[in-house]
Amino acid sequence: MPQIAASDGLELIASEALAKYMRRRGESVRSLAIKVNASRAMIGRLRSGRQVRCRADVARVIEKELSLQEGQLFVAPIVSRVSPKDASDETVEVPAA
Repeated sequence: MPQIAASDGLELIASEALAKYMRRRGESVRSLAIKVNASRAMIGRLRSGRQVRCRADVARVIEKELSLQEGQLFVAPIVSRVSPKDASDETVEVPAA
């Protein structure tokens, strides 16, 4: 897995998965926030799906506290380098069936 700087944000794969793993480990929003040194509001937003990104260092600690492997809950966001304008200029030929 590529190294990601602590300042880079990671995206939560699914808020439902975070909620499920929290329940399995008996973690409340408050207890997890304390363990990972994050605000209760941020953990709550991640769990509800209102927030999908957090700092990489926090994401990795969340995974560790929930006894997950790195990358099971949070992944690096996919960054597109093609602008919508550039993409619409391309012609794609589709072979006849």
